Amino acid sequence: QAVAAIAQSMGAKFILGRVKPGKIVSVFSTPIVGKGDLADVVIFMVSRCPDFDGGTLVALKKKTGEEAWSRHMTELSWCSPTAIVDQHGKSWLLMGDHGGRVFLIDGKSGEIVHTIVLNGIIEASPAIFGNRAVLATRAGTIYGLELR
Repeated sequence: QAVAAIAQSMGAKFILGRVKPGKIVSVFSTPIVGKGDLADVVIFMVSRCPDFDGGTLVALKKKTGEEAWSRHMTELSWCSPTAIVDQHGKSWLLMGDHGGRVFLIDGKSGEIVHTIVLNGIIEASPAIFGNRAVLATRAGTIYGLELR
């Protein structure tokens, strides 16, 4: 409902899906308001939609609210995706999930291009410092990942 309300407030007719009575759908993460090569979209992580244990990463067109792309995620994620821009100006998304997986995602298409698995649930968003991503898990470990 939150994504639909946001999209409707932008004058859009976007509806991610109908929610059955009693079903929980949530947006715990902060959306990415695109810039650079993603300037035409806003990207949301919607938890528990379409299924309770998963979610949907969705990019909506800023002008119309229409879906630019979406990616079903099999594990729940409360993590805000983090945008990273490479030396060529291409935007990538980095995010984690409750399965401990970290995804590198093509920001223009939503395609998952690389995945690694860490020990523990990832709830916090990755922090980026130069060519390093820092992620923490509920298992009590802080990871530093080199971005190349």
